[in-house]
Amino acid sequence: MFDLARLIHPVDPATFEREYWEQKPLVVARNDPRYYHDLLSLADVDRILAVSSIRSPGIRIVHAGDDIPLSRLGDGGLFATFSMLEALYAEYRSGSTIVLEVLDERWKPLMRLCQSLAAEFSAGIQVNAYLTPPSSSGLDTHFDTHDVFVLQTHGSKHWRLFGSPIRLPRKGLRETGELGDPLQEFDLYPGDMIYIPRGYLHDAVTRGSSSLHLTVGILPMLWADVLRGAVDSIIARDSRFRESLPFGFARSEAKSKEAEVRAGELLAILREETDSASLIADATAEALRAQPPFLDGHLLDLEMEPRIELETEVRRRTEIIPHLTLEGENVCLQFHGKKVLMPSDVQPALRFITAASQFTAAQLTGELDDEGKLNLVRRLVREGFLTTRQKPQDEIPATTSA
Repeated sequence: MFDLARLIHPVDPATFEREYWEQKPLVVARNDPRYYHDLLSLADVDRILAVSSIRSPGIRIVHAGDDIPLSRLGDGGLFATFSMLEALYAEYRSGSTIVLEVLDERWKPLMRLCQSLAAEFSAGIQVNAYLTPPSSSGLDTHFDTHDVFVLQTHGSKHWRLFGSPIRLPRKGLRETGELGDPLQEFDLYPGDMIYIPRGYLHDAVTRGSSSLHLTVGILPMLWADVLRGAVDSIIARDSRFRESLPFGFARSEAKSKEAEVRAGELLAILREETDSASLIADATAEALRAQPPFLDGHLLDLEMEPRIELETEVRRRTEIIPHLTLEGENVCLQFHGKKVLMPSDVQPALRFITAASQFTAAQLTGELDDEGKLNLVRRLVREGFLTTRQKPQDEIPATTSA
């Protein structure tokens, strides 16, 4: 499975975090055309389009920087939806870029990539695929308001990277200013990669061949979001923050001074009632909710769960990063953005389970009797933390519907 280390090899994650993350672009040329082939190939896109419904928001068409509404495709007749694929290919043949948006939601290799990166970055991850015909460009020169990795999987594109007019812009900012000369200009070939921090202007155009690349968007939690959430929480519970400024303060010097004093008092209250540990705990919970769940084979597990016995082998989903804490008289297991509360006497068995890979209920440590062990294993299978599948992808084929 692809993780960050494999995505950016030969640059190691520590170097990436220290020298590039939110700082400057990184270009990796590999001369390895099949490096990203397992994530998405041109043949994969062909199959996806062949069995997909051509509708928004899953598919976009872009030509020279402009979106072409899907409503313009087809002839508008009774069976117009059946002719949409041919109309889509007609646009592609005439120079339009086909964008498969949030493809990770319906293509398993990309879903697993997002699951891995979400855990490593503590951020939301999404993947779009861009299919551009020869001698064409989809988007004009622009910057993104989230960091992206561009993974070239087929063909080539000529890229230009410019400076960053706004450092780390937030969503909604679109000013570009003067372009100036490119910082870097190069061709990207299959197996190559670019990391572009948010705010860096860039554009790309195909030349003699078509191009397929993946854009992996990183949606991190910002300090602005964390602090705004804390302020909103205090506003909701403390009516003093919902009072108006002094009547007529804008035309009275005395009342303006009164407003300044009150503002200082409210800022002091805000500081007193804002606990940094709680802020980070809330941010951690939010980051965990952003991680897509690992539930391969869960439907089959639910069918199997009543038949699990003491000697039935189960496997911990090793992709999950569990958080085990105590909450009063209960032990709390956090994963998949949820909390599973259990009596504290299961804690030794839970610690065994979170450290083990494959085991049986009979092997659990602690003071639980056989019935307690069996109930715990069945509960964790039902919750999706354990699986009866012996391999991560056992009996679960990749989906091809869009």
